[in-house]
Amino acid sequence: MAENSESFCRAAARFIENRIRVPTQYIADIPWQQRERLFDEGAIQILWLCGLPYVHKADRQGSGVDLLAAPVPRGVRYQDRPVCFSDVIVRRDRPFRTFLQLDSSHGPEGCASFVRIANPD
Repeated sequence: MAENSESFCRAAARFIENRIRVPTQYIADIPWQQRERLFDEGAIQILWLCGLPYVHKADRQGSGVDLLAAPVPRGVRYQDRPVCFSDVIVRRDRPFRTFLQLDSSHGPEGCASFVRIANPD
């Protein structure tokens, strides 16, 4: 998790503690990989987790992983929905317009996603 989200996560832990009246502790002094492992082992009950790792965990049969909340970013492109975008940016003077063109030997099969061209100005 990004360091710039630490204060939000601390505040969220305090909010949860006050709301459900159960002592909570935000664990920030260990790497995120260790936090995730502790969650998988049951030592941590709530984990802030990015989309793809969440999907992998939730899709496992009998995982017991449930979505508690999802952020809804501001901005027109999000349409007031909890969605996430990953932008791949290439130089305007490059011919690439699809992921397949970036690396045809390793690109996602059948991918038709277009690459956003960044304005260098």
